[in-house]
Amino acid sequence: MGTYITHEGLPFHGGLKKIRIRSYRATDPSMPGFDEEQLLEITRDGTAKLTQKTPEGTEKVKTHISQADADYIFAAFSEVFASYRRERIPSVSGHWRARLLTDDNEVYFYHGANGQDYRYHNESLTDILRQRTGMAELFGLNVKTETKSNVKSI
Repeated sequence: MGTYITHEGLPFHGGLKKIRIRSYRATDPSMPGFDEEQLLEITRDGTAKLTQKTPEGTEKVKTHISQADADYIFAAFSEVFASYRRERIPSVSGHWRARLLTDDNEVYFYHGANGQDYRYHNESLTDILRQRTGMAELFGLNVKTETKSNVKSI
């Protein structure tokens, strides 16, 4: 196991090896979807693992996406977070945390409020993730609060 060099909120640089996004649906107990979270991990070879925690329990899904889709996702995250600027937006309806791991064992951490999504070629990162992984109910950086999430439907 290697030693990691961590960077909190700095612009990304390097060869991207793994993307990990932890999304929380709602932080207010009075809102629908409180205490639901998803963890998405994507590796360069196209392995995508989704773990969802709900008050009823935990479910896991593992899939393999095409190399072209994986390359597109990695290019989007590399470019978008290379020009990252920290913004503090209060989170009422959930939040997300992204972790990008480089080939050189450097880890970049990013945080944001639900809906604080970023764009790559006129497309949001969340839409790219949903389309390229085939996981329509993926929380990503912009949780669809009006829909009920269910891993079985993916």
